[in-house]
Amino acid sequence: MTGVLHGPGTGRVSLAAHSVRSLAATRVVRPYGPHTMLQIATALKRWGFGPAGGFASLAARVPRRTAIVDDAGSLTFAELHAQANALARALAVGGVAEGDAVALLCRNHRWFVIATVAVSRLGADVLYLNTAFSGPQVAELLGRERPVAVLYDAEFDSVLARADGGIRRIVAWVGDAPVPAGAERHRRSRTRGRRQGAESALA
Repeated sequence: MTGVLHGPGTGRVSLAAHSVRSLAATRVVRPYGPHTMLQIATALKRWGFGPAGGFASLAARVPRRTAIVDDAGSLTFAELHAQANALARALAVGGVAEGDAVALLCRNHRWFVIATVAVSRLGADVLYLNTAFSGPQVAELLGRERPVAVLYDAEFDSVLARADGGIRRIVAWVGDAPVPAGAERHRRSRTRGRRQGAESALA
């Protein structure tokens, strides 16, 4: 349960501004212009201090700074923010809601981060699946936790073979593997890396 404060200075904007001032006082953030500070305050008010709010505030503070480098190239904080929002919208349209669980079976690339941020922005929980798990282990875990969807790398399609067919399956990274039958996927785009990932989420 979340406590609710009442009285002067306890409104959402006031609390967000207080949060930003506290961060500045501890040198977590440097002083920025009014527009940037407003963006940071808005992000923290909307999503809090977890992955959703943290990456949104970084997109406001240092939008052009490189956030991720993987086999598909580099991604700035602004690009990561936009793609996380796109994925969050697509997941919401597909029925993912606050309190749901979304499983993630990905290696260490951009979509691991993007999916984590996107799911967090919906108020849903991320269920991280170990890429070393066997098919029976994954099936048992998915059966117990009952996520509404699983985002995964195409190379793990065989690992998900025993999973409940009713779970929505979304391919996060195709790479050199064929697109699994019955799975949704992101729109592919040209990349300079050895593997090919997505540039926009389900859109």
